[in-house]
Amino acid sequence: MKPSISFIHAADLHIDSPFKGMRNAPENVFESVRHSTFDAYDRLIDTALEKAVDFVLIVGDLFDHEQQSLKAQLHVKKGFERLEAADIAVYLSYGNHDYIEGNHYPIEFPENVHTFSEANVTAKPFTKDDETIAHIYGFSYVQRDVRENKATQFTVTNETIPYHIAMLHGTLHGNKDHDPYAPFTLEDVNRESFAYWALGHIHKRQVIQTNPPVIYSGNIQGRHRHEHGEKGCYYVQMNGRDTTFEFIPLHAVKIIQRELDVSDCESITEIHEMMHDILDANSDAPHLYDFTVVTVEEMARTIGLQDRFDELLDTINEQFYDLPNWQYIFSARLQIADEQAHQVDSLFTEEIKTALETTDIYEAVKDLYQHRRAKKYLHMLDETETAKRAYNWLMDQLTDEAR
Repeated sequence: MKPSISFIHAADLHIDSPFKGMRNAPENVFESVRHSTFDAYDRLIDTALEKAVDFVLIVGDLFDHEQQSLKAQLHVKKGFERLEAADIAVYLSYGNHDYIEGNHYPIEFPENVHTFSEANVTAKPFTKDDETIAHIYGFSYVQRDVRENKATQFTVTNETIPYHIAMLHGTLHGNKDHDPYAPFTLEDVNRESFAYWALGHIHKRQVIQTNPPVIYSGNIQGRHRHEHGEKGCYYVQMNGRDTTFEFIPLHAVKIIQRELDVSDCESITEIHEMMHDILDANSDAPHLYDFTVVTVEEMARTIGLQDRFDELLDTINEQFYDLPNWQYIFSARLQIADEQAHQVDSLFTEEIKTALETTDIYEAVKDLYQHRRAKKYLHMLDETETAKRAYNWLMDQLTDEAR
């Protein structure tokens, strides 16, 4: 029987990254945001220690720049030393942001850190109780641009070893939101019998495939308004027969993106109350808000919303930015919609909502529950919750398309 192992899969830490759009923020907010990548990294180390994992995978872009500051390097080293004291290994690869040739003054990390320092894919052993029970495969970006398909270079080296785990910092074919570094297809990663593919480079976490798992962990801390929502890592457990993975949030500051339709408001005071109610004075963590405020031209003109929009934001921020877990609107846009088109859009979204609520969702996906491989990963559907999530996803896609 195969021994069990557990590990953390993280990528794109971008430590010491500047945050965009914060020039006018209050000092306490600015300092929290500036230090957020360091704090998220500390939470990663804390999580590894709390879970008592065997090792941690960091799949590229540990740092935000190829020439890392001494402050960033020493902070990372301190975290690795904490893991070394608990006998937790680290497997580290560098990506397009922190590529090897760009750092002229690297520092030495402790002996528990196993760095992939070559452009070619190599394998490194993980030993537990004097037995090699896993091979970890990876490569680093020696230069910034890696345009070749690296996935085809991953080859299992010894079938007698229980676990083979791949680390790939690259772009899945079809993704147009990121630079196409180390592009690959799902067929490429399924050529060999790897137990897990730990992916990096794409900052939105995605489970591409579950058997075997092919997963983007996303970055651990959002750094601009498009990197909203929870950010973190995956905690992975393998016992020979089953592999389970759990997302764990690590972000120090959460970015929340909201669209607010104020077309029916009759005064700027009413809009103030709506936005005020969204910010959470009792939050257990700092939040940055990115608002799109939608209205129609007649309403905006009647109450002078365009002329007083910045002042409206300032009055709300003044009530929240000085809290221990501050809340701050750092980005907001006023979107003036054509009144007739706005009415049509409202009817359209209502039709979508009605269609989802009246669809027999279980009937549509019941074949998955009979599938030999898929059924063990599925839980019983909560159709109301599923319909709600589907509606929210569709609205997000329509909103993104409109922008």
